[in-house]
Amino acid sequence: SPLCNTFRQRCDALGEICVVVGRRAGKDAVTIDFSTLRVSDDAPFVSAVLEDVLGTKYPDLYESAVKDGGVRVGSDGSIAICDPIDFSAVRTKPIWGVNQRLITVTCDRDRAKSLAVDVLKE
Repeated sequence: SPLCNTFRQRCDALGEICVVVGRRAGKDAVTIDFSTLRVSDDAPFVSAVLEDVLGTKYPDLYESAVKDGGVRVGSDGSIAICDPIDFSAVRTKPIWGVNQRLITVTCDRDRAKSLAVDVLKE
């Protein structure tokens, strides 16, 4: 939607993680986009969100994020978003030309709001 695109551009300009709560198939979905950080390695940020927020406060959502949310946990315990970063695009293109780096979690409205706030505090 245009509003989400504008908000993503704002997060990019501020160098912040883009967190959006939206409605999807009768439930709310919290989408966390790390591409707006424009870093060559977002693993520390992904790990912080997964372990410090989801793992600590929302363990059932942690399992969902790892299973269905686009996150891979390596045999060594490393955590990464499945798609690799195209750092050339990150350095040279506007945010709409940079692939999103997403974790998506589906839950009820109250938990979605709490999760979004907790991610932003992290």
